[in-house]
Amino acid sequence: GFPPTGSKIINTGMALSRIRNGKIDEEWIQRDEVGLRQQMGR
Repeated sequence: GFPPTGSKIINTGMALSRIRNGKIDEEWIQRDEVGLRQQMGR
């Protein structure tokens, strides 16, 4: 883990869902891990 700094960060990403017969059949989630780590100084 990382020690808390009290600083605010912005975490961006996207989610893509495949709907089949009115229900979520598959879902993919992608986050900006590099941007998150850069803001955390890692």
